[in-house]
Amino acid sequence: MDKREIKGALLQALKEISNLRGLPFGNQEFSKWLNKVSHLLELAYGKGSSQYYRFVNAPGKGLIVQTEQVQQKDYSFRLNRYESVLESILRIKKPTMQFC
Repeated sequence: MDKREIKGALLQALKEISNLRGLPFGNQEFSKWLNKVSHLLELAYGKGSSQYYRFVNAPGKGLIVQTEQVQQKDYSFRLNRYESVLESILRIKKPTMQFC
């Protein structure tokens, strides 16, 4: 996969976030999406790169026993953080979605 294909796949993954927002926390689609994007960033930049590190660590770390409602809010927070990092990696400016 060349850089152009990877960039296209990352842009597609960014668009998929809106669909993920409609799913409940703990869904399988999120795990698949996260693994796919992590793999694409590893291919594009390498596992030791700042881009890869920023993405995989975007939501931060923590383990707290929570209610379902709080878990759903946490899921939304995580999606927002992943979206923000992907946009910065791809250098997308909202709302026009143009590359710098």
